[in-house]
Amino acid sequence: MQAGTFQTNRRAVAVLEDDPALREMWGWVLEEQELEVSLYANPQELQQAWQQGDSAPVLMLDLGLPPLPDSPEVGLALLEQLTEEYPLLKVIVLTGQNQEGNAYRAVRAGAFDFVAKPVGRELLLQSVERAFMFLQSEARLQWELGTRRLVLDAPVEKGMKDIRNQAEEKLLRAVVRETDFNVHEIARRLGIKRENVYYLLKKYGLSRD
Repeated sequence: MQAGTFQTNRRAVAVLEDDPALREMWGWVLEEQELEVSLYANPQELQQAWQQGDSAPVLMLDLGLPPLPDSPEVGLALLEQLTEEYPLLKVIVLTGQNQEGNAYRAVRAGAFDFVAKPVGRELLLQSVERAFMFLQSEARLQWELGTRRLVLDAPVEKGMKDIRNQAEEKLLRAVVRETDFNVHEIARRLGIKRENVYYLLKKYGLSRD
């Protein structure tokens, strides 16, 4: 399989999680749904397998990865690299500490969706199924427009922008609700400036009743 391409009809999920108990648990949950599952303990394992063509169209990515498990930086860097190399990849980010700020950074870096730890089984499976639904829609678009990459660049990029906007709005609405529209607290949680909060509120039409 060449970099940047996927068998979109392949129901395969990769899980990158450094905690062995969580990794095995999510593998079992996904296999229960009759999905092909590949488990990885660190970025090197995943990259080696994917370079050999064993990639998956959906990736569950824990941001806290070795050698910096208490920081999101390794996970975010990998996220940016993979979404650039595989434009159709759907990455579901698992966030823990400072989850709102990390989720926002992940969305801006190309994540398809995010779920907060501890992760509920049903919520995660809903996110995975939504990712496959988008993959199927993109496959139909590719069939309708033809297989030439030049033709597909515009609609695929537009689709990814819409996906990121949906995830961004989802996160913003959750934080607004939890903070009762406190702009200072929203900015602190998302790790952005207050003026950026005002921009996002206007962008998504959110206002205090």
